[in-house]
Amino acid sequence: MLSKGEALYFEPESIGSPEGAHCAICWKFNHIARTCVEVDGPINGLHGICGLYVNGAPRGQDLNVFPARKVNKVEAGYSEQGPTHCGNCDEMLRRAVYMTSPCKKVLGEVDGRACCNVWEKVK
Repeated sequence: MLSKGEALYFEPESIGSPEGAHCAICWKFNHIARTCVEVDGPINGLHGICGLYVNGAPRGQDLNVFPARKVNKVEAGYSEQGPTHCGNCDEMLRRAVYMTSPCKKVLGEVDGRACCNVWEKVK
């Protein structure tokens, strides 16, 4: 079992949406170019998600003011299986968006609106 810190667990307030985390609500996403300031290549705003997600108003064209070396999608953990949250994760024992439950991989109770890096699509 991992601690919440080791799993990079995001509380619901950090996710910022009961629908779950996805690139379109990450501040690093450029809606016009469909790109990210940190992840190389085209990005799917509605279904894309990665380990570099940080909720916030997308900055759009302003992202060019922050020069950064981009990482590839594998390094970022990019997936197009989003939006993600504990309520749609196979590891949450009692899956529901608006409740807490034990998790198979993370210590303690997890919130259905939260998410972490061990998220697995419901099988």
